[in-house]
Amino acid sequence: MKKCTMLLAGIVALGSSGTTRTARSADTATTTKPKVRVETSLGAFTIELDAQVAPVTVMNFLAYVKDGFYVDTLFHRVTENVIQGGGYTGGFETKDAGSRDPIAHESRRGLYNLKYTVALFRDPLKPKSGRTQFFINLKDNSTLDKLRDGTGYTVFGKVIEGTGTIDKIAKSKVTTHPNYAAGRSKVVPMTPVVIKNITQLDPIDSEKVETIIADFRLRADDPLGFLLKQYQEKTKATPVTTETGLTFLSLKEGSGAFPTAADTVEIHFEGMLVDGNVFDSSLKRWNGPGKLALATLLPGMREGIALMQEGGEALFILPPSLAFGDAGMPNKVPAGATVLFKVELLGASITEEK
Repeated sequence: MKKCTMLLAGIVALGSSGTTRTARSADTATTTKPKVRVETSLGAFTIELDAQVAPVTVMNFLAYVKDGFYVDTLFHRVTENVIQGGGYTGGFETKDAGSRDPIAHESRRGLYNLKYTVALFRDPLKPKSGRTQFFINLKDNSTLDKLRDGTGYTVFGKVIEGTGTIDKIAKSKVTTHPNYAAGRSKVVPMTPVVIKNITQLDPIDSEKVETIIADFRLRADDPLGFLLKQYQEKTKATPVTTETGLTFLSLKEGSGAFPTAADTVEIHFEGMLVDGNVFDSSLKRWNGPGKLALATLLPGMREGIALMQEGGEALFILPPSLAFGDAGMPNKVPAGATVLFKVELLGASITEEK
């Protein structure tokens, strides 16, 4: 978190530094989708960044913009798929001075390598290796969204103005260069394409971005805690943990009767793993609510539903002992897994004996 905080502090400082890298007025509203203007030797274009989905990557990029790192660097690689820049000087030397530690990837969060999107370049074998270099997709490149290790290249923005400049760069005649890929790759523009400057146009909402980073970190480190936090924020309710280990969170108070152990209950339900993936639901099973004898349900489901009134909704968190135990549920629930059930109790009636 310390590095992220330092990056955020650097961007906040832009408002009072007087640097020419940022164009803003005192009354400009902050945003999590700031724009930057990129001026090149072949024209200019504007990128809208997305700190809601790739907050660390956006803050990393803006920190380099603030430092003026990209001034007089090159778009050094042009292929039929991408144009890539931000890492070589005009003399075609790698620019290491001023670079920071690499950052972890933020791929596979809902932004994809589509035409004119902007992504952070990294070593394809090392997810935590992205620094300064970025590329712009010249077409939809779905193969960049999922590599062999399951990660992808982090998309953190898109070109919203000046796509003609992108197309012009893409048409550059290319050759080899001894300082790139040992002279074996014919991707270097014969006429250098220089990044003259990158200017930040909008101030970043650093406080909100810091919250987004914290949420992503919580989701990675404690997915169950993250899910519970999301539900708590929506309902303003407080979860209760029973003596058996069931955690019960009321999502909507009911007004009807409490079911008894002998009842048949009509419910909508959704079963989830702690990462949010749904493994079972009433919609999947019956395309609607189901009627089940309460006594036949999982122990945690029986206990949780007994705490509800008809018309209510609740979230149950079931430890393995109240769910599928050490056996799990073949192809759906891992052995010894904690699971969640979101339940709506539509009605309860005495089970008829057969």
